[in-house]
Amino acid sequence: MFGFKVKTVFTAALGLGLMAQTIPDCTRNATVISGDTCDGISKKYASPTFQFALANPDVDAACSNLMIGQEVCLGQRGVDCSKVHVVVKGDTCLGLADTYDLDDTVLYKNNPQINSECTNIYLNQVLCVASKPYPYVLPTNITSSPGSTSSVTSTVLPTNVPTAGPDAGSDDGDVVTSTAEVWATVTQSAEGASETSSVSGLEYCGEGDESPDCVDEESLPYCDEI
Repeated sequence: MFGFKVKTVFTAALGLGLMAQTIPDCTRNATVISGDTCDGISKKYASPTFQFALANPDVDAACSNLMIGQEVCLGQRGVDCSKVHVVVKGDTCLGLADTYDLDDTVLYKNNPQINSECTNIYLNQVLCVASKPYPYVLPTNITSSPGSTSSVTSTVLPTNVPTAGPDAGSDDGDVVTSTAEVWATVTQSAEGASETSSVSGLEYCGEGDESPDCVDEESLPYCDEI
C-alpha cells in the first residue's frame, strides 16, 4: 500500500492502457520502474502522498496496480507542492508545524487526509510542509480538513487515498501517534498486565514460612477466607 507494505510493480497486458494515459494539467510526471512503490515515488520526487493520490485516481490505495513503464503525475498546475517531509517515528502534527514554522491550519489544509487528532500519519508518508495553502480541488466525497473553510460535508475519503492500514505496527506502516499520553497509557496498561500476571503466580505462605516466593495472606487487602 502507500507506505503500509512494500509491493513491487508488475507488468500485465491489462495495464498497457494506463501507460499512455494523459493526466490534465500535470506539471510533473515520472515513469514507473521495477521496484517502485507509491510512497517511494512520492519520496523520490517530492510529491506529497495526498497530492500523488489525487493526481493519479486510477492507482488503487494498495498501490498494487502500478505498471512498469506507466506514466504517473506528480503534481498539477496550481497544486504542486514540492516542499515535503517524510514521516519518521515520533513525528506529530504540532511538532511538524513548529519545525517548519507553519500555521497548523495550513498543514491540515495541504494534507487533508490527516484526521483532526493527527493519529493517522504513518512512517514514510510524504507530507506537504509548504507555508502557503494549496487550493486542492477535492473530490465531492471528501471531508474538508480541520483548517479548511470548504462547504463539503461528506466524511468519506477518496478510495485511493491511503491512511494507516492493516500492517500498522510494522516498519512499513506504523501509526505515528500525536501525543505522548497515548504511549504512556499503552505502557501503563502493559505494565499492569505484567504485574497482574506475576501476582497470580504467587502462593500463600504456610505457617512459619518466610520464603520470598510466597505471600502472607494477612498482608493482602480484603483477603477473607470463604
